[in-house]
Amino acid sequence: MIEKIMAEFMGLSQESKLASYHSRFLMEVDIKENNRAGAGKVAIIDDDPEILKAVRLILSTAGYEVIEASGGALGSAMVKRELPDVVLLDIMMPDVDGFDVLRKLKIDERTRKIPVIFLSGKTGIEHINKGLSLGAQGYITKPFKPSDLVEKVKELIGMSRGKH
Repeated sequence: MIEKIMAEFMGLSQESKLASYHSRFLMEVDIKENNRAGAGKVAIIDDDPEILKAVRLILSTAGYEVIEASGGALGSAMVKRELPDVVLLDIMMPDVDGFDVLRKLKIDERTRKIPVIFLSGKTGIEHINKGLSLGAQGYITKPFKPSDLVEKVKELIGMSRGKH
């Protein structure tokens, strides 16, 4: 479904893109439970601006505060500064890959307990195993269902509250 939406998204004006995403995700994601102040802060680190827009829209519609960075180095600094409840992290980025970002976050006392979910086009079991062995709490492959993303974020925020 996300592939179809992404294909449609590429051909629309900015205003139409946002309206299209908003209406589709309102249908797919049950926002009533999360759509309240304090649902949580989610950091997205991905070099693809379209993915950043889509994930921001999905999560903000579900009631989350969303912060984002377009690369590994910027993302690592953002997480250390903002201390989000959950980090969504791409693997393949031009400056610092997601595995290295995760390693840096896990050795820093302030960020080591923040749950990280890889959100990646890398679907091989070796990538999934590597991400989980480095300390990620989840791995979602692209394309993904918005409802699956929201559920995983909700689950990890619930587990992480009070740990960092």
